[in-house]
Parts: sequence; structure tokens; C-alpha cells
Amino acid sequence: MLRIDVPTRIARSLLAPNLPTFFQRYPDIRLEMGMSDHVIDLLREGVDCVLRVGALREERLLAKPLGYFPQGNYASPAYIQKWGMPEALDCLKQHQLVGYSRELNGQDAVWEYAEKGENRSLVMASQITVNNAESYIACGLAGLGLIQVPSYDVVQHLAAGELIEVLPQYQAAALAVAVLYPYQRNSSQRVQAFVEWFENVLAEQLPKLCFIPAA
Repeated sequence: MLRIDVPTRIARSLLAPNLPTFFQRYPDIRLEMGMSDHVIDLLREGVDCVLRVGALREERLLAKPLGYFPQGNYASPAYIQKWGMPEALDCLKQHQLVGYSRELNGQDAVWEYAEKGENRSLVMASQITVNNAESYIACGLAGLGLIQVPSYDVVQHLAAGELIEVLPQYQAAALAVAVLYPYQRNSSQRVQAFVEWFENVLAEQLPKLCFIPAA
């Protein structure tokens, strides 16, 4: 038995579609996969490993860096028709941003971007804040505001014309993706097999422009 926890979008877009190849290679492993955008306590819940995207703040755990997801800025055609296409950062004062917060604690919606090697942020107006990646993209598709997401996550929506890239010169910094697991499970063959397999999935399945391997 291998118990893992993964972000909902990664489970839906990358893990589930490729799991048949995992079970072909490791037919004796049974998998329990939790899907959540919330940070869980591995030690308390008895989970073997988790996939995390973004900054890592858990010193009690071992981290295996896998790479980075470049991000992009997107809006639906309906949103652009209503609010116009932003051409510069100053234009964002007249625009809406879909807010994202795991805690839903009333914090401001913030547009993030990298400039001259530094990460910067700009507070924006927002009518809705969500705590789930699926809902975040759904709100963007519905025209409720601009969204900032990993590029791989919206490839199909871009191809279908359901989303349009905006302000490509002001993209947020790429998001780190890593596997975390407790120290005592460092030698687990099941964990190591899963980590190696998923690292290969990232390298093979994602377009090269949407994934930067870890150094």
C-alpha cells in the first residue's frame, strides 16, 4: 500500500491519465490517492508522500525537487470583451483578478510578476476568491477575472480559444514542484518507485516550454 496526497489539478491532468503505466510497472503496489489543495500533516495522517507546488515550508520533511512549472496570465474572451485587453501594469487598476487563498481569510487578491530578477506584487480588485485550483480556472473561464496559473494547466483551453494570454511580459515566477516525505520513509522502495516514475511523467508528458527540470 502506498498513500499519497496530490493537488487536484495535478491528479486530474497528469497523475490519473498516466497511472496505467505505473501499475503495469508495479502491479503489486496498491495506491490510495488523496486529492486536495490544502496542506496536510503527513505524519499525523499516515501519508507516505505528497506532491507540493510552490514554496516549501516544512522542515520536518525530506524534499525531492522535480522541477518548475512556468506560469502565465490568462483571461476569457468574454472578460476581454467586457473589460478590454490590459496592455501594461497600470491598466490593471481597471481590471478584476480572481483571488486564490487556501485559507479564505479575506486577504487581498494579488497579481504577482517577476521584474529584473525580483518578485513583485500588485494588489487588485476582485469579486471572488476561491481555495481550489479547479474552481480558480473555472472562474477564469467564466469571465470573472484574470487568472495566473501554470501554463501546462490551460493548454487545452488556449487551443480551444477559451482563454487568451495577457501581459506575457509580466509573468509570475515559475512554481517549484517537489515530492515531500517523512525521514523514516526515505528508504521506502514504494516511495522511491513512485517518485522516479512521476519524474519521468513530467519529463515525457509536458511540453518543454511548460516544465523546467530541477537542476
